[in-house]
Amino acid sequence: MMKLATGKLPFATLNTNERNSVLQPIELMNVIIEEPQIKLPMGQFSQNLIDFVNRCLRKMPALRLSGQDLLQCPDQNRHQF
Repeated sequence: MMKLATGKLPFATLNTNERNSVLQPIELMNVIIEEPQIKLPMGQFSQNLIDFVNRCLRKMPALRLSGQDLLQCPDQNRHQF
């Protein structure tokens, strides 16, 4: 969702020119673990879309909604982004 909305990956270091090559899985895991999550810019997107993307990108699985929960999100189902 982040890439579709902004054209950028959800972690800043993945968007640098030196990262244009394909990352190995362990490198990608390190970026996900070590780098803070970026968020959609306020004012450019609806609050519904910002909240939905934030719920999708939470690092801790216990805080992230399941795929089934996300499919049942009322805003997602009504396309109110």
